[in-house]
Amino acid sequence: MKRILFERPVSDYLPDEFKKGAKDASKRLYDDPTNPAPSSNQVGMLMMALPRMESGKSQQLVNLALETFYKMYPHIKKLVDQGKIKMDVALGAAGGRMKTQMPSQSSIQKAKEQDPDFEERVKQRHFINAKTQGKAWLDGFGSIKKMKDKLDAIDPNLYQSYDGFVRGASRFYWENTDMLERMASTGAGRMAYCDVYPDKSKQGVWVIEVRAPHLPLLMHELVKGAEYYDSLFSLPGKKEVGDTLMGITDVHKHEIQNMNYGRALWSKIRYILEEFVSGYDQSMENDLAFELEGLGPQVYNKFMDGIVSDNNKIIQEFIAKCEEIVEHL
Repeated sequence: MKRILFERPVSDYLPDEFKKGAKDASKRLYDDPTNPAPSSNQVGMLMMALPRMESGKSQQLVNLALETFYKMYPHIKKLVDQGKIKMDVALGAAGGRMKTQMPSQSSIQKAKEQDPDFEERVKQRHFINAKTQGKAWLDGFGSIKKMKDKLDAIDPNLYQSYDGFVRGASRFYWENTDMLERMASTGAGRMAYCDVYPDKSKQGVWVIEVRAPHLPLLMHELVKGAEYYDSLFSLPGKKEVGDTLMGITDVHKHEIQNMNYGRALWSKIRYILEEFVSGYDQSMENDLAFELEGLGPQVYNKFMDGIVSDNNKIIQEFIAKCEEIVEHL
């Protein structure tokens, strides 16, 4: 039973009502009779067709992706300019995994002995990863609309196909969740990925490595890269504990449910911030998230539990804490 405890993804921390609402909201969008999303089969066909459409335009599209990404994450651009982050970004074939899908039981036991809050940290990391996937979906895929004019200048046929993929992807992930989780658990490769790791050749420098078969997925992975980088600072101080924590939570097999439920989670948090937190501006989002994650796993998890369960008392505490943080940003 101990092994099962550490294999559960974010959905095990979510009330059934929240999960049903997340699925129903997505279904309303992709089943909209006035603008139905492409079917799962059509999304699969687009996955194969888009790289061919991008042939000969890859570098233009990568440049546009990075230009858009840097506007979304100016602090990442600043660190790139300072030489503290290297961006390794390309369209094309992805690759294998950098780590296994589960750390050893002995390393888990050791981490628990070293850190009494370890199980709370596992839960916090699952919530953070769901936020990461949610933002990657909302902001990464969502950025395609902002690129329309520049995409039309590169190739006027691209935008419509990109838009079809983005709208159909939600249907694809909900209708094929079990299959995708099995593939993620057993497969050795990744269709698209971002890896964030220290540069072996230069101390103090981080690499954000991103690969994807086409532009919408490239933007999704770029946003994940920024969010993963920022989330590193909420990891425990002991490297061994942090490595074990990420070995449990930051695995491919958990990404499917993080994508499905992370959108609803982060949409709800954004709504609370924008509607109820005095002094808050969307430009503060990354800094505020950084401060909230730094409050520690018990406080962070209390806030997330309260938000997903509609606990008004805890939501009011969350709003008050956010307003306190905003005053000092």
